[in-house]
Amino acid sequence: MKIFLILISVLLGLGGCVPKPVTQPSSAELSLDLPQYSAKNSNPLPIVLGVRAPYGIVIESDKISYIDTNNVRRSYAYHRWAGSIARQLHERLVLAIAQREILKDVAKQGQTIKPDWILETEVLEFAQKMQDENSANIQFVGRMRLVDANSKEAIGDYLVKYEIPMESLGTLQATQAFNRAVSMWLDETLQWIEKRGEIKNAR
Repeated sequence: MKIFLILISVLLGLGGCVPKPVTQPSSAELSLDLPQYSAKNSNPLPIVLGVRAPYGIVIESDKISYIDTNNVRRSYAYHRWAGSIARQLHERLVLAIAQREILKDVAKQGQTIKPDWILETEVLEFAQKMQDENSANIQFVGRMRLVDANSKEAIGDYLVKYEIPMESLGTLQATQAFNRAVSMWLDETLQWIEKRGEIKNAR
């Protein structure tokens, strides 16, 4: 009986020494929404467009960047994009132009089409910018360029800049704000391409 009581006492004493499970930080992969545009009710412009993949240091990897209150760029350790943001932007840009049906044809540059125009996009900023410890906004800055595929001459340049406030801090709120910025970019890009096409077609 004494031995039994001693064993119980030892086990109870060791209870505080049993390793506790370590809680790992939650992780998330963020994806941009796919565009959903309706076809324009008019004849498409007689232009075949080749769309080059957006480029820029800030979108080359799948890391989600943020700029802290000291203006230092950092990356989240446990949150990432579901694939590089350059690839996501490229796919959504081509899809949006195709859905809108404002041009004769559109495809990613390098596919088996002979483009009349080439669309280039340089992304200068695509990050979450902390305003203070409790608030942030999403920044998206890009420069687009239309080039004649035959003459290599520039047709036009267009600069976009968006700052979308986040309702609160969190991955859901960040994704929503990034999507709003991308949606605005797609809207403006479609309008710009169509306007340039109409100018060319009127000559």
